[in-house]
Amino acid sequence: MNARIGFHIGEDFARYGRKLPEDAPESIAAGYDARIQEKGKWKANRFINKWLQLRLNAFSRGKLFSDEITPDFIESIDAERCPITGETLTHATCNDSDWSVDRVSNDFDYIPTNLIIMSVRANRAKGSKSADRIINISESLDGELDGLNAIEWGRMAELVQWVRYRQLSEDELDKIDSTELFISSLLKGEEPFQNAYYSQVAVFQMLLLKLIEKDNRPPAEIDRVLNRGKDAKLLFHKLWKRLVKRRSHYLANEQYKQWSNQTTLILYVKWVVLHNIDDLGAFLKKYAGSEMSGSLREIQQSEEKFLR
Repeated sequence: MNARIGFHIGEDFARYGRKLPEDAPESIAAGYDARIQEKGKWKANRFINKWLQLRLNAFSRGKLFSDEITPDFIESIDAERCPITGETLTHATCNDSDWSVDRVSNDFDYIPTNLIIMSVRANRAKGSKSADRIINISESLDGELDGLNAIEWGRMAELVQWVRYRQLSEDELDKIDSTELFISSLLKGEEPFQNAYYSQVAVFQMLLLKLIEKDNRPPAEIDRVLNRGKDAKLLFHKLWKRLVKRRSHYLANEQYKQWSNQTTLILYVKWVVLHNIDDLGAFLKKYAGSEMSGSLREIQQSEEKFLR
């Protein structure tokens, strides 16, 4: 790695009064020694301390550390609960529930779309596992592994899949089929469906999740009005069962993640393309307000606010 980068990391460790590990790379130690007289000159907080540690980790592992990751950015993604275990995060208690900041996927560098707050327990379980290893565990595990149960590994796999799609290059996108391209275009946003909010296809996804909250049974109106053919009805019922089943995998207020699995999205895309987009729009205008106890505009606004 660039010695100048290491030197600056060492300088910041000294200025913020942080103790430097004995095995710190030579260039970092040199920067630390150069500013030892200024030790503790700058005031640190927990976000700055994590930022310093992440920079040290990235440099030691030969990984890129994005300039966009700052103490303010880490504060902006701070969370009260671990997205993997659901437990309330603690701070500086030396317990497994303490917060930690790390990459979602070990396959990629330290970049904003690959950074997350999680508990020490979840981070320790992730360890140095590759994305493929995590996904494989989630698909085959029946029980517990490294302190996480099957549902928790499923959540970890969902996050890894999001990151993988977000990193696809334009050339890679050109090589996949139209169904996967549709999925990738959704997943490339900073948040799920952020770049598709006002399309009827995306809003219909919101409608389905709201309907599931009210009843596990497939809506009769969708079968009557939209699923006129056998293929459409069969696909929709497969999709509905999958959404209902996946609902139990997630914590409160994160139902939108039911869409974060590729198989689920493929079922939805295959069902959508059997319909005219105007038919979906007409259904939304006619049934969304009454079925969801609020106007479509209010639904969009509430979902948009939640995902920001």
